[in-house]
Amino acid sequence: MIVNPYFVVRPCSNLLLLGLFIAACSGGLDAAELDEGNVRPLPDAAEVLQQVRMRLPSTPVRVKGEVLCANRGETWTRTYLMEAELNFASRPVKTRYTLSDAFGSPVERLTVCFETGQRPAYRYEKGRPLVTMELPGLNRLIEGTDMAWGDLNLAFLWLGAAKSIHRDTARGRDCVVLDIRDDTRDGVLKVWVDERLYAPLQLEDQNASGQLRRRLRVKNIKKIGDRWMLKDLEVQSFPSQHRTLVRINEVEFSDVGATNTACVPLWKRS
Repeated sequence: MIVNPYFVVRPCSNLLLLGLFIAACSGGLDAAELDEGNVRPLPDAAEVLQQVRMRLPSTPVRVKGEVLCANRGETWTRTYLMEAELNFASRPVKTRYTLSDAFGSPVERLTVCFETGQRPAYRYEKGRPLVTMELPGLNRLIEGTDMAWGDLNLAFLWLGAAKSIHRDTARGRDCVVLDIRDDTRDGVLKVWVDERLYAPLQLEDQNASGQLRRRLRVKNIKKIGDRWMLKDLEVQSFPSQHRTLVRINEVEFSDVGATNTACVPLWKRS
């Protein structure tokens, strides 16, 4: 189905869906606790992240959805409409995320430019109309939600020092768990990566003491053609248990190839 001259709706891969996360995990065993003769050595974390980056979409993608919020036991209430424009194959890599009100008017936007060998550059806009201003921080929760800009923009694939810490399962899949630390956060991000698909299946945000602050996991998936795709992504804060639901309504792949363009000068590097 033709959506416009540049975008065609197609089935989507797991990894695209804001790139990321997904599912509850069961308890795992640290590799050091297992018989060395019966386990494979843990893969290098840098190589795992490289494999994840290599599997990102090779053509521009647009994702449309909505953000809903609720306290525990309450009915979901729409907080924002969401649109993500992702071009991982461009050089530099570019992504843009826009949050709009119920009437479709943009209220907040983050554009990110990842250049090889450099820190990412950011352009943050807020207001009615949108006005460029200082980025409040990748890990600041978006107003009224349990979601941070750093969750959406996949910064963990490019930033910080990563270490493989053990194996575990998420959604019944064998995963390697990565410990990722960088100077944009005051704690640690743990990422469950499927060892066969190299897709992130779950994220946990912990403070410096190791206490869980937020968990990102899948709530619903659906099948389109012969592929499964994310429908609902739930983010839960602790200890409040306030929840945010990111619901994906539409995914569009571009027929236009990646382009090589420079970063806008006014973007600020972190």
